[in-house]
Amino acid sequence: MSATVTLGFATVATAIALLLVAVSFSTDQWIVDVVNRDQIRKSAVGDAALNTSLYKYPYYHTRHTGLFRTCFPGTDNKFLDQYSASQIVDGNCLYVDYEIPEKQASLQYSSDYWARIHLMRAQFAFFVVALLFLVIACISGAVGCWRLSSTVVKVTGLIAFIAAFFTAAGMAFFHGAEYLERNKIKTNTGEFYPEWPKVLSQNTVRSYGWSYILGWIGMVFAAIAAILFLVAGYSIQNKHRKGQEKVPYDDYTMQSRNKSYDYMEHQRGPYPGPRDDFYGAQPYTMPPPNYGPSYPAAYPSYYY
Repeated sequence: MSATVTLGFATVATAIALLLVAVSFSTDQWIVDVVNRDQIRKSAVGDAALNTSLYKYPYYHTRHTGLFRTCFPGTDNKFLDQYSASQIVDGNCLYVDYEIPEKQASLQYSSDYWARIHLMRAQFAFFVVALLFLVIACISGAVGCWRLSSTVVKVTGLIAFIAAFFTAAGMAFFHGAEYLERNKIKTNTGEFYPEWPKVLSQNTVRSYGWSYILGWIGMVFAAIAAILFLVAGYSIQNKHRKGQEKVPYDDYTMQSRNKSYDYMEHQRGPYPGPRDDFYGAQPYTMPPPNYGPSYPAAYPSYYY
């Protein structure tokens, strides 16, 4: 595969990685919690506390969560009335709380809770940096395709690799925050999985959504783009070193130049003369002019 084709594939892979990571970052299908409310409602018969919780708390409803918000696709969303208008977006979604600024009531929570908050912040920040590097890689890759500069192409590969690293790190932070949420955190509010009643945990199915999948695929495309850029960069460098990548001359100009050179060489002949620097010597077969008996001796012997 030639360097130009490899460079083209690398540029396309970078654009795809940017698109996938951007869509993953901006959509809210990272975690999907499906709650069987009908089964819980049957279990809530005669249990006033459970029946109240069923209609009061958001974690008793089917939802999907992203980096910005948690949305509740059902129509039974009267529990949202207890939240202020600044917390509700699009009518049925709540903003994800990054604790910026930190709430006074949350300072009493365990270190696991704050570790989760810090991991969520790190995930958000790393995805922003990854998107920035992918944008730079797209621009740099286009410049590399235009100039066919091995240095630019190799630097673009390094930038794409950094973008892939930040994307993978963001995904790792996401998994760390989810692990703490499902196994460690207890805030005595009933919000997190370790505090859920048995009937809720048994009737809730959690899965990863397509936003999460796009994040990993975008990371893979960024890594592939980095490898292709580096391969193309070293290939271009080797071709330049061997002199195989030269700018072609115009055919007509080259033919005219070659004909002129051949004509002048023919006029010079095999024996240069004293005026060869400007006019070229006359052919050696031409005899010199006869100016009398004393002049012929002044001419070189090859005229005779």
